[in-house]
Amino acid sequence: MFLIEQRDNERTIECPACSVSETTTDDERLQAFEERHAEGGMQYRCLECGASGPASP
Repeated sequence: MFLIEQRDNERTIECPACSVSETTTDDERLQAFEERHAEGGMQYRCLECGASGPASP
């Protein structure tokens, strides 16, 4: 599960497999991760190592 931290208008996403992390503001696009809507919620994929899965609750 990908770790997501939300603070004010910033969010940090961390890959559970390779520990790559990225912090963006609400109006920036992700560079290190791909996100998509799925039936069970948001799904993330790390563009560095290819790991994919949901965000941690």
